[in-house]
Amino acid sequence: MPRGFWDWGVNPTGLLTPPEIATPELAARLGSIDTHERQGEVIFLDSFEHGLNKWNTITAGAGAAVNLIASAARSGGYAADLVAGSDATRLAGIGHLQSYLAQGRFGVEFSALLLQPGQLLTLAVIVYTGTQIQGYRIRYDPQANLLQYLNSSAVWVTLASSVYLYPATTLWHTVKLVVDARTAKFTRLIVGSTIYDLSTIDASVAADTTQPNLDVSIVQTGRPGFNDIIEIDDFILTQNEP
Repeated sequence: MPRGFWDWGVNPTGLLTPPEIATPELAARLGSIDTHERQGEVIFLDSFEHGLNKWNTITAGAGAAVNLIASAARSGGYAADLVAGSDATRLAGIGHLQSYLAQGRFGVEFSALLLQPGQLLTLAVIVYTGTQIQGYRIRYDPQANLLQYLNSSAVWVTLASSVYLYPATTLWHTVKLVVDARTAKFTRLIVGSTIYDLSTIDASVAADTTQPNLDVSIVQTGRPGFNDIIEIDDFILTQNEP
């Protein structure tokens, strides 16, 4: 959603006077991948146009792989292809470490193409503050159509049921999680056009002296006996979220 003036202009004085548009809308028109929610200040974004060298890869099980593909993309020409293993822990995922300037509200956004979804798709955001480790985890179960979060007692809690993310060949589903490292609480979750208020939910917290950073991962758990595939594109990290 745009922030600022309406896209069609503010008090235009004549046919030859171009309308004034807000900065986020201008960035979107110039080709930014940050086109879905547009809040917060971007500290990292990646549409995988330059490969997977900004990422750690996570694989487990027979046939597990993380690849760069050109056959599907939300923007640009490439996306990350997560092929879950068919046995053992059946995983495929990507992870990124990111420094930040100041503790506050952080946003993590990505888009997924669920043509052959497996058992679970999990987003984990780990915040190291210098004195604490804070854990924020959500997951989507495409088999049961459940959206869940991990509470501070390490129990998965159902946030919403009947959440069906349609597996069309070009339909990318955008997810954004906002967390507050100052209060160690979830803040909000956006899945497509639906916004979930998580502001009363505590993160898991433990003492830790690791240098401040964000550790973010997106991991698919496949079904036994299958090499399930999910595509990931347009990953965005933000700070100073409202």
